[in-house]
Formats: sequence, structure tokens, C-alpha cells
Amino acid sequence: MTQQQIDETRWAEAMRLRKYRKAKKTEVHQLKTELLQLEADLNRLNSKARQPTAEQTRSLDVSQQLLGGETLKAMKENQALRDQVERQRSLARLLMLWVASDRTPTVDTVTAPSINLSVSTAHINVDDFVRATHAPLYHQMRPLGTQLTLLANPVARREGFLWICQRVYHTATRAFPPQERPGCNIDGAMRFQMHTCDDDDDGVSIAAMDLQIQAMFHANYKELANGLWRRLVQDTFMKSRVIVSSEVVEPVNPNILYTHGVYSGTGSTARRILSIFVEPTRIIITICLVAEDEQYPLADGELRTHGFGWIIFEQMTDCTTLVRYSLLHLAPISNHGKAPLERVGRMFGQPVDSIVENRNAHIERIGQVAEKWFLEAYQEATRALHLIGSTNSM
Repeated sequence: MTQQQIDETRWAEAMRLRKYRKAKKTEVHQLKTELLQLEADLNRLNSKARQPTAEQTRSLDVSQQLLGGETLKAMKENQALRDQVERQRSLARLLMLWVASDRTPTVDTVTAPSINLSVSTAHINVDDFVRATHAPLYHQMRPLGTQLTLLANPVARREGFLWICQRVYHTATRAFPPQERPGCNIDGAMRFQMHTCDDDDDGVSIAAMDLQIQAMFHANYKELANGLWRRLVQDTFMKSRVIVSSEVVEPVNPNILYTHGVYSGTGSTARRILSIFVEPTRIIITICLVAEDEQYPLADGELRTHGFGWIIFEQMTDCTTLVRYSLLHLAPISNHGKAPLERVGRMFGQPVDSIVENRNAHIERIGQVAEKWFLEAYQEATRALHLIGSTNSM
């Protein structure tokens, strides 16, 4: 290939990426416009609901009836619009994250495993290593709802591990940039949210569950992060119904592990890629729950959880650390595809009959059980991390 052909290839690729990013920015702008329109409609309906009608001034009995009917109708419309606005707001935010994360990450200050995608793709197509299918699991989280497949080829597999870790790490740094300081908002908090979708022939189903945790620890951030990493490597960290065991099946390098485990609460399995990245004032442990692995295919009857997340240990002072934990669990899959709601319900102890009675109530009960389990695990994990901090400080 001549130098001219190489230059032309590079120019064509640059133009393709420019066009792609421009399209994404346009889409984000359109979503913002739609969001503003929905908020205006919401304000209009709220204003309308507060205005008394002529009938309400004639008779107390009649006004009460009309008020009750109009209020109920307005409340339903209000809630529907609020839900729609929230979905659009989440979609807009995640689309912006996705556009930003499509740029090649630069980690010059990170003493961690690195792969330069712009160089490697000149020799090998990244799609040969990791197939990423942006499945429409639910439209609120579509940009990040990525189903990853690890290949069996040894060279492709190793590069795939590196690429996945870099992608999750880059997403984490976009969500929480290093220069972003938490200010006074450093109180401990936990937020659990269950997302639903309409991609099931029988109606609404569960698309994903996500967990956000923030906590302060009186320990040095390096000691805390390295202490947790050692326990993950040795599979000695605490277990719970929603914290999976970590049997190492492939030690890729000192900073990347590929583990397998089973969630004791649900019986679902997880093939998890863990990696650790060290920055000047914080350490990030990334988590990727792989959906499919050619070397370890799904067995009959197996349910596998997939998704991604991270744990950020950020230095506040020499002996104080802010920990941020984020994890997105997408709907589990089997060798027949996405698990049906009936099977997901059984994972959380819900009878199949309750789906027929009220599908939405069935989903809500699943969410209540899951939130309770996550809260219990959060409390146990917090105690375990406090123990790590106190042990290392002795």
C-alpha cells in the first residue's frame, strides 16, 4: 500500500468519524428540544389543574365530584408526562456520555494496563476481538446497553480483555472526571432503580436494575482500594445474595482478572472482568459482566447476568476516602435469549401466578425484593470496607 493510499484511508476514516459524531450531536440537540417541549406541556397541565372550573363554584357537591374527576385525570396525565420527561432526560444524558466515550481514551497519567485503539486497529480490527451489539434492551439506557462477546481465539481474547477494561474505565472517568470534586455533597447514600421496557410480547418486562452508592471511609484511598483488590484476587471478600463470588478463571495480567461466580440469592451466574486503574489522587476498579463467551458458552438452564460498573476510591485527605460505586445489571440471559419475566420473578422468590393477576404489581414486588437485598449487601460491604481500612491503618 502506497503512502497516498494510506493517507486516503486515514482521511476517509476521519471523515466517517466526523460524520458519526455530528449525527450524534444532532440527535442530542433534538432530544433536548423535545425535552423542553415536554416540560412546557407539563407546566401547562399543572397550571390547568390548579384553575377552578365554573361548575365548581355552583355547588359544593358538584364541585367535589368534578374536582375529584379532573384531579384524578390531571394526576394521571401529570405522572405520565413526568415519567416521559425523566426517560427523555436520562436518554439525553446517556447519549451525551456515549458520544463523549466514543473518542479514544487518553490515560497518560494512569499506571494501569493500556491499549491504544488507534494503533491496534491499524493491524487488527477491534470487532474481531469483541463483538458489541447495541441491543435495544430499553430505550432509556440504549447507548450503554451493550452486549459483549469474548472470542475464543487466544490473541483476540487477550486484546478483547484490554479493550473492554479501557471502555468501562473511560465511561467511568466521563461520568466522574478526575477534576470534579464532590464539594460538601459527601454524605453516604444509596439509590436503587429498576428499569422496565415493552419488548416482551406479553407486556411490560424488566430491562435492568442499577445501583448507585456513595460512602466516606476514614482510611487512605490507596490502602482501601488495594486491600479490596487483594481480596477480590484471593476471593476472600464478603459474599451476599447480590455480591457474586470471584473464582479466578483467567489471570490476564496483574491488573486484570477474569472471574466466574454464582449469585447465592438468585442462582444466576456471572463472568466478570475486573481491572484496576491508578490515577494521581484516586483508584478505579472497573467491572464488566460479560454476556457471552465463546470459550464458556451458556449451559442449558443457566441464567447469566451481564452489565458493567465501577468502584472509585477518591482521596479527600491523607486518611479520608470517598467511595463511589455504580453498577448496571441488565436483564439476565439464557441460551435462548433474554430471560422471561416468569423466570426472573422466580429468582426473587415471586410466584408465577401473580403475573396473571397483575403484571405491573409483580414487577414492583421483584423490585422491592431486589432493593432490600441490595441494601443489605451495601451495609455488609460497608462494614467489610471499614474493616479493611482499620486493618491497614494498624
